[in-house]
Amino acid sequence: MRQNDHQRANIMFRRRIYAQFFTIAAIVAGSAYWSKDRDKRKELERVEAERKAAERREKWLAELDARDAEDREMRERAKGRRRDRLGAERERPVEVVRVETTVEKPKVDGGGILGGLKGLWGGGKKE
Repeated sequence: MRQNDHQRANIMFRRRIYAQFFTIAAIVAGSAYWSKDRDKRKELERVEAERKAAERREKWLAELDARDAEDREMRERAKGRRRDRLGAERERPVEVVRVETTVEKPKVDGGGILGGLKGLWGGGKKE
């Protein structure tokens, strides 16, 4: 443009437009390529997350099974101890002891509950 060569300036402008078109086309193509790559990566991450979740679930189920087996084992041991204790009690001879007791009836002096207690109340009977 400084040299006043209009034909050459128009060629340069056209080349600049072609370069801009190439840049836009490269951006679109790169975006499409990376979009597919990003989709594949998301799918891979989702599959990996599902695998980890299934693995965690399997570990949790294994833990529950172990706890359940431990609980059953404890119950069986308790039943065995109870059976052993009951068996030992049944084998022991039982002594029968006869105890004779006599119960005396308290003397009622009248006057209710405190009637028999002379020191605490003025008297057993009202005058």
